[in-house]
Amino acid sequence: MNTGMSSRRTHAVARADTPEAFLATRHDDGECRECDELRRWLHDRTLQMLEYIAAGGYADREAAQLRRVAAVAADDLRGVVEGGAPEHAPTLVSGLIDVVSRAQLAAGGLAIELQVGRIEQELPRELVRPVATAAEEALANVRKHAHAERAIVACEVIGDCARVTVRDDGVGFEPAHAELGSGLRFSILKRLLMCGGSARVQSRPGEGAVVTLEVRLKPTTTPAAG
Repeated sequence: MNTGMSSRRTHAVARADTPEAFLATRHDDGECRECDELRRWLHDRTLQMLEYIAAGGYADREAAQLRRVAAVAADDLRGVVEGGAPEHAPTLVSGLIDVVSRAQLAAGGLAIELQVGRIEQELPRELVRPVATAAEEALANVRKHAHAERAIVACEVIGDCARVTVRDDGVGFEPAHAELGSGLRFSILKRLLMCGGSARVQSRPGEGAVVTLEVRLKPTTTPAAG
């Protein structure tokens, strides 16, 4: 198993360069959009934990840890039943802290680290949600498929560009033979496209994978001197 983060150049396996292909199912009706957002939220959060429990992912864990994971999933569902999906964190860093904390519950032997780089300005709240949830899905993919020992989530906001990377030291894969699963296609690529951003996945067999998420901040306007 590869135990270090490779610095060698990797190959892109997927990139959000064709918006029409991913936004074909986008609804104009407000109620449909709300339903879609709730569905994605349940997929990205509650379903991930329930699937892992059902698959025996906690078979070798202490009962107390299993109870904590089940309690978090139950709280999520209770919030939906009582009033819809809860509000996301107000800033990119706080959102990623929440993402890493939740992911660590389901990580098993995977160590997850958050690295905060230069933050020159805050993202608008409407951009925090898609970026944070896309990072959460990327970590779920690491846990499910990478057989990794370590994952690093790094973020920075420089100029008008916010960038989040999720890097793992897992088994990697061959991009030419990879297919986009529903999690990558809808929870990562489509989510970033819908807020005007982009996502790409890079990997090589034996060298782990890197998911890069980028969004551009909406330009601010300065009133002209009168």
